[in-house]
Amino acid sequence: MYIEQLIEKTIDYYISNNICFIEKRYLPIKIIERSQNIIKGKLLAKSYVDYYGLIESKYVTFESKQTEKEKFLLSQIKEHQFKHLRDINKLKGISFLILHFYCEDKSFLIPYFTLEKWFSNNIKSVSISFLNNEIKNHSIFQLEIVFPGILNIFEIVKKIIDKKN
Repeated sequence: MYIEQLIEKTIDYYISNNICFIEKRYLPIKIIERSQNIIKGKLLAKSYVDYYGLIESKYVTFESKQTEKEKFLLSQIKEHQFKHLRDINKLKGISFLILHFYCEDKSFLIPYFTLEKWFSNNIKSVSISFLNNEIKNHSIFQLEIVFPGILNIFEIVKKIIDKKN
């Protein structure tokens, strides 16, 4: 997954430069059978979201999604993932979605409060043009590569933290 590779490279850069701490959450899997190059396993529990950590002493958690289409169906955010983002937001943490569109090679950081607004307004899908309007309304952010392979996640989350304070 392209966006996850960029996020992983960004996280490695942040940690090695003591900027912040973010870690990928792995699925809890029990291996049932191994034969040759095939491993069969069973999910032990639903995973919450992809990443968690600390930025500027604030707990941060986020999910990453990507699409090859021109629209992203919000139903791809699973109920337990949305609930986890909501719960962290209620406790004054920072929660968001990183969404990547292959068709235009654009990535967006969508804070929980914007996702909540979309769900409550019964919005089923979002397109790049819709997201560009949301950027103009200052409710989401476009991610940019600020250093070879490094996304500006820290800078955007810092803006969200400053806005909340």
